[in-house]
Formats: sequence, C-alpha cells, structure tokens
Amino acid sequence: MIEDRLKLAGLSDRLASVHASGLAVLELERDPEVAIEAIVAKALHAVEVDRAEAICVGCGGMAGLTSRVVAQTGVPVIDGVSAAVKLTEGLVAQNLSTSKARTFSEPREKRLVNWPPAL
Repeated sequence: MIEDRLKLAGLSDRLASVHASGLAVLELERDPEVAIEAIVAKALHAVEVDRAEAICVGCGGMAGLTSRVVAQTGVPVIDGVSAAVKLTEGLVAQNLSTSKARTFSEPREKRLVNWPPAL
C-alpha cells in the first residue's frame, strides 16, 4: 500500500525499498530500546542491501527516536512528524493558505426550491 501511494505521488523511482519495523505503536512507548534495535536493523538492511541513502520513518510514534537511528546507521533519518511541522511553519511564515481559486472556492449560491421564504 505504501508503495502504491508513493507511485501515485511520482516518487517510486526515488525509493530504494519499504520495510515495516513490525512494531505496534504501544511497543514503541513500552520499550524504546527494543524499538530502536528493530528500527536500526531494518534501516541498516535498507542501507546495506537496498542501497538506501536516507531513511524516512513512517510512524508518529517513532518521533524522537531518529537521532539514535542516525548515529547507528550513518544516514539521515527523516521523522515525518517533524518534517510536517517544519513544512507547516514555512507555509505560515510565508502567509500562505489554501487556494480558493477552484477546488476550495466558495460554493455558488443555489436557489432553494419548495423551501419556505426567509422570515
């Protein structure tokens, strides 16, 4: 499913591989050391076997663990939560908002049929 989403976004040719850590979100909180070991193992496989040059962790529960993974893998590890926050900060700093030109434009007024007149 992740590969399909990346293909739709036009990113599949920039992807070395996709690996699941096999950890449930609650396991990340229960035993962070075990979680880091599992994430590092998958990341090292991606780097050494699949020739990945960076790792993107796809779970919000992994936020805050990335610096330890970087130290053990030697490649950048992108935390999706931090990346999304920084992207949002950049949009706010530029005073940008959703375009109202088409998709998110105000709906046109519609004539109400068989509806009582306004009071």
